[in-house]
Amino acid sequence: MKRFWNDRRIVALSVLLLVATVLVLTWYLLIAVHPAGPWNPLPPGKTPVAVAVGTIHRVGPEVTWPPTWTPTPTGTATSTPTITPTPTSTPTRRPPTPTNTPDPRLSYYITRLRKRAYKGGTVEITGDIPHNEDYAAYYISYPSGNLTITGYMYVPQGQGSFPVIILNHGAYDPEMYFTGTGTQREADYLARHGYLAIAPDYRNYGESTAGDSLLLVGYMTDVLNLVNSVETIDKADPSRIGMWGHSMGGGVAIKACVVSDRIKAVALFGSVSADEKDNYYWNGVTRLKIHQIFGLPERNPGTYAWLSAVRYLDVAPPMSIHHGEADDIVPIEFSEKLGQRMLEAGRSVEYFTYPGQPHTFQGEAWELAMERVLRFFDKYVGRRS
Repeated sequence: MKRFWNDRRIVALSVLLLVATVLVLTWYLLIAVHPAGPWNPLPPGKTPVAVAVGTIHRVGPEVTWPPTWTPTPTGTATSTPTITPTPTSTPTRRPPTPTNTPDPRLSYYITRLRKRAYKGGTVEITGDIPHNEDYAAYYISYPSGNLTITGYMYVPQGQGSFPVIILNHGAYDPEMYFTGTGTQREADYLARHGYLAIAPDYRNYGESTAGDSLLLVGYMTDVLNLVNSVETIDKADPSRIGMWGHSMGGGVAIKACVVSDRIKAVALFGSVSADEKDNYYWNGVTRLKIHQIFGLPERNPGTYAWLSAVRYLDVAPPMSIHHGEADDIVPIEFSEKLGQRMLEAGRSVEYFTYPGQPHTFQGEAWELAMERVLRFFDKYVGRRS
């Protein structure tokens, strides 16, 4: 024992530990006696600051953003409010009054889109395009909500009523686009075979009014407003409407046909995916804005399911799917997946691939695809003989 205390290093360490213990005990005693003192780093009423991490806010337990506030009833306001202090009560900080701002995601869910009204209006002829012996051609416009949408229309010669095919073009630089881009040769083919062909420009394209179309919902809205305007077209049969779409226009057509039951059949060339999770990773143009509203697909799989037409294929009409095997713009796997999901949903579907064909079909492959599309529309939409 005497040797132990003769070791100066051990003695010094023991003294330091004793002093530290006394200081800590003194600190805790001061907090216990006077909790609001300056020595308490977390006095009563002070809470940790919320730290934003992506779409999650953490304040103690993890909660989903945005939080739902439940305000404390404040009673009836008077013209001369007074404050009466109550010594025995502790003042509390109340949350701000809610503004009843709707969740911005809801307007993009398929179930919500199916409940919306697409009233359309009158399709007006705004100009003539040179006619031929098979069809008359016109520039048109029609209302889509508070927007005006332009496009063109080919009307077969002879007596109506003719079945209608609405053609949806793909994505283009609006500055380089003109009415008819991406749809003209298909519209010509269908009109020469007895279908009244209409191709809307969509918002932002041609002479149409500008507007938002995140997740193609704006373009789909323009198309469905056209569907419900067909009855104002002379020689058109509004009970027989089919739809064709290429690339982005295929995505528009897929979404439209699970929202409206007025579309009897859909033909797709090189279409984008019916699953918005696929499109999120494929299309980097709008990814940032989509991420800001809906987050990552992996973190919010339910949300992306509600956004995606692939979940609602049980109400889809018959589909004819076509994709070039050399397509280097839209993955052919998107069409393979759609065809398989249609089969799983018990829906009528046909799926064709074209060896060596790029994103836009060329030559004999295009002619073969259109022959198949014509037979498909004849079966499910129907022509007058």
